Amino acid sequence: MKLVFASDYMTNKDMTSSCVQNEERNDTDWYVYLEAFSEIMVCYPSCSYVPHDSSPVLHHDSRVSFYHLPPLNGPLSMLNYRFETMKIVQKALQKADVLIARLPSEVGFIAIQAAKLLNKPWAVEVVSSAEEYYDTSLGKLLSPIMNLRLQKMIGQAPAALYATNHFLQRRYPCNGRMISRSSSQFQAHLPHISTDRLQRIATCYEREVYHIGLGGTLSGQSKGIDIALKALKKVQQLTVKTVKLDIVGEGDPARWKRLAEELYIEDVVNFKGIMNQRTMRQDWLDSLDLYIQPSRQDSQPKVMLEAMGRGVPVFGSRVGGISELLSPEQLMKPEDDNRLAMLICDLINDTTKQRRLAGRSLEAASAHNEDALRMQRLEFFSYVINHVAQRQDKKELVESNPFR
Repeated sequence: MKLVFASDYMTNKDMTSSCVQNEERNDTDWYVYLEAFSEIMVCYPSCSYVPHDSSPVLHHDSRVSFYHLPPLNGPLSMLNYRFETMKIVQKALQKADVLIARLPSEVGFIAIQAAKLLNKPWAVEVVSSAEEYYDTSLGKLLSPIMNLRLQKMIGQAPAALYATNHFLQRRYPCNGRMISRSSSQFQAHLPHISTDRLQRIATCYEREVYHIGLGGTLSGQSKGIDIALKALKKVQQLTVKTVKLDIVGEGDPARWKRLAEELYIEDVVNFKGIMNQRTMRQDWLDSLDLYIQPSRQDSQPKVMLEAMGRGVPVFGSRVGGISELLSPEQLMKPEDDNRLAMLICDLINDTTKQRRLAGRSLEAASAHNEDALRMQRLEFFSYVINHVAQRQDKKELVESNPFR
């Protein structure tokens, strides 16, 4: 069975590798899809787009091809390129048996409309909220409209795969089959805290520097970088230990550097840019004493999950998917930098709590490891193939029956 996968994720990087190398999108492993589908056609906006050229670009695996779409990054581009986008997506769908659209995304909406016009079966992957999708000043005005569009489209979907256990499901319920992280029957092996992590905790008092990390896009306000910087300022005033903060992510750090300078903490804040390679991220996470995620909105905090998988203690805000992964003692209200500062100071002085939270991180992350997520996706793909697509075939057979 041939699949069209439609997503808004725009890149000027090489998507012809086996995996999209981006900290927010590194779950798009084409080989997982190829376990269920014989061929994949990926439709996505690209800086490599050539007007009026709808020829696919081949992956190094001949079963995967890419259809470059024009950039849909604003109302004007939507007006200018909507028809061209629809035409390219329809061309791909005519060769395919089923569509999976990743939402929220303008490309996803257009692809679903094209699938309906061509009478092709479709399903959705729901990965974030409207507020996260529009993390700009203009976006705050557009997000209520996007919320309504998502509720309507996901509500109509025959099947939906969610990136959270409960948050996105409650926000955007599906009248068809709903598959989430918690629905997977995979029982993960619970790992032990590594010797290196235990050694790092044991030497916490001896080391001069306490190392904190934060990951996420530097664009917009959603990841709460300003909250982290304000909390760090208070921590510096409350403890004699030197506390340093590493911030990893894509985007221009200029405004955050200015804020760090205004708070007189620029010497203990380090912007490390993008870490595409997993081994590089793991080495960085292993060097941390604590990971924080003080987001204002966050449906699927992937870097936080990676940190938990390395046994790093974690604090985060009580929003979206974060509150599903952390215990109440690890949570703070959004924008509560006072609470975050107190949590950090308490942890610095309590190695027993550090060991307990390291174990808690591993326990929570074990249900979201690669094997568990693979089983979740395969369950979704199986339902799409065996129920959604077959139901569509039966509908077409009935409609084409001259004796009905």
